[in-house]
Amino acid sequence: NVLLGRNIQKDYGISQQVALFVPLLVGIDGVEKMSKSLGNYVGVNEDANVMYEKLMKIPDDLIVTYFTLTTDVHPDKIAQIKNILEEGKVNPRDVKMALAREVVGLYHSKEDAKNAENFFVSTYQKNVVSKDTPVLVVTDDFLDDKGDLNIIDLIMTSGKFESKSAVRRLILGNAVKVNGVKISTLTYPIEGIETIQVGKGILFQVDDKTKKKDNWEDTI
Repeated sequence: NVLLGRNIQKDYGISQQVALFVPLLVGIDGVEKMSKSLGNYVGVNEDANVMYEKLMKIPDDLIVTYFTLTTDVHPDKIAQIKNILEEGKVNPRDVKMALAREVVGLYHSKEDAKNAENFFVSTYQKNVVSKDTPVLVVTDDFLDDKGDLNIIDLIMTSGKFESKSAVRRLILGNAVKVNGVKISTLTYPIEGIETIQVGKGILFQVDDKTKKKDNWEDTI
């Protein structure tokens, strides 16, 4: 239709307009295109805290798309981010936080972006974890050859479950959440894990005592 319009302009002796096509940005619901009427949007003039929180809601499979369409990050760096996500070398939540900082920094300031991140983290922890929440301590013994956390072995240290097979069934039945997100794999990247929830009522804090790896952002 747009190209036909150029022909019509030419026939009427009007300068032909240049047609520019760009990919549609899917909204934070991960389903429909971003639209204010659908409520799945991030407003460019919204408060930094609101903008950051909304961006943290996007599905993991949209992280690279959002880096491409909504930030000034160089395509080469985005390609590296895509690779480390596909290889499972980093917790997608950490990359999403970097994305949120980038976007908020564009429309506010780098300081506002960092403050928004601190607000998000403190609010999340305040709402989910209390001083009475039991702690699961992670050491290098719980990591596999790839450096991922063995979820079953860690949960078993709580003493609340009879067998590994019972925990396995819960994981495969989507009854276990890491940082509030349901998982269906028996291992998970250790970076950034704060909480593990089993079923509806059993919540654990995670204390990472492993040898820290280099910051993933410093490697790209």
